[in-house]
Amino acid sequence: MEEYICKNSVGQKPITVRLLDFQLEWQCGEASGSISYANIIFVQLTRMRSRFKIRIKSDYQGSIILTNRFYLTSSEFEDRSRQYNTFVRVLHFHLKNSVATFSAGTARHELILVTSIMVVATLSLQWLIIQLSALATPYYWFIGFNIILFAVAALLIFRKYPKPYLPESIPMECLP
Repeated sequence: MEEYICKNSVGQKPITVRLLDFQLEWQCGEASGSISYANIIFVQLTRMRSRFKIRIKSDYQGSIILTNRFYLTSSEFEDRSRQYNTFVRVLHFHLKNSVATFSAGTARHELILVTSIMVVATLSLQWLIIQLSALATPYYWFIGFNIILFAVAALLIFRKYPKPYLPESIPMECLP
């Protein structure tokens, strides 16, 4: 039996998850439940700098989200990367013959933020160049400049976009 305990944020109660032979059991405060491995339909691994997260979604109980941290105060947390790593690997072992879908990569909200910043930066740079240029300068080269900047942004974004994987080959960049 593998057990993992984390606290994803200061205001959240600790979550305990136990991996048994045919199911996982979870407890968060007074709430608790169990999910058969056969009922897990989706597993998503994400990484935001040094914070790692796994989302386990069942077909009838919703999702369980676990991170590699246990928050003590608003500014302090205990890093549980070693235990988290072991937990993720054992869970994947239990799910190797399941019908679950597996996805790994950067969180979507982080990708949206990066995309927005790149678009604003590109448009701001273009406006600045136009303001500093002489009025007689032809502006057709701005089109090529914008295409290059948007292509670089697209490469950065799609390189980190969540990708499917098999439970036997967990992406190492999504493990601490």
